[in-house]
Amino acid sequence: MGRQYISPQEFQAMPVSQGPQVSGMLSSLIPGAIDSILFRASQRADNFCERRLGAPPTTTLSASVSAGATSIAVASTLGLDNKSEQAVYIDTGSSQELVEIVSGGVTLVPNVGAYSLAPYPGTLTLATPLRSGHSSGVTVQGVWREVTEAGGSSTSDPYTEALLTQTAQLALAHLPPSHMELTRTVFLSAYPIIGTPSLIEHSYSYDVTYEPVDISSGLSIVAPEGWYRFRIGTVVLKEGLIRTTYQGGYESIPDDIKEATALYATLELMRYINPFGLVGETMGKRSLRWQPFQGKHALELEAEQALKRYRRTI
Repeated sequence: MGRQYISPQEFQAMPVSQGPQVSGMLSSLIPGAIDSILFRASQRADNFCERRLGAPPTTTLSASVSAGATSIAVASTLGLDNKSEQAVYIDTGSSQELVEIVSGGVTLVPNVGAYSLAPYPGTLTLATPLRSGHSSGVTVQGVWREVTEAGGSSTSDPYTEALLTQTAQLALAHLPPSHMELTRTVFLSAYPIIGTPSLIEHSYSYDVTYEPVDISSGLSIVAPEGWYRFRIGTVVLKEGLIRTTYQGGYESIPDDIKEATALYATLELMRYINPFGLVGETMGKRSLRWQPFQGKHALELEAEQALKRYRRTI
């Protein structure tokens, strides 16, 4: 389960899956098997790029839920995986609440075969009980809830000094060890950033309680590169942790990511066709033998070349 950057229908229509061996294998698979292969292929694309390439999903509750519940049933789990730093906004308006999903807490509804078929209904196990009840059909919006260390800027940074009054600067000049370092820039792992983070919180290193950071003055966001900078007037100490709740990743998956996912899926199918990596074949009096391939398979190299521009470099 997780993100699926190409649908089973798209995969079967791509040239890479049209060879007689691969197409024959596809036609013999049980329902849901192609879906599971594409989940794993999409995960390989994420792993190579060291980021979640797809944006968090929007779905709905498939059953009503009461206050105090620790799990919810959703119409689709597509776009959510069993890793950490995931949360959902349930409902809208005054009834809306934000709750984290526990690591490993995404479960598909069982189905004959491998995986449930699209749209992959399932349940989400929540880290904390719900504050209120919600009706079936209300919106469930996925978000990333990412924790990073609160780093500091240099004490000689004029951007930092500009936050201090003249009196404070004179006082600090007489107390060099107490010069204030503030957090200026925060890098996120899923990008491009979509809109503005819905919540930014800070926690001291000696505590686990997060307090909201006032971002009413706005943020300077570089969405394509996945980082934001606090504006002058926002004071965030460097000690502790920053927790950012946001949406990031591609809402519409680019064609080259789809192609790379299809290549990874084809490679897995070929391993089913030839699980032992045989390099010889005998047909009557005729015997053929091929040179074994060393290192990465050509399909894997081609997939990595397609994904190279998306790989995290900062």
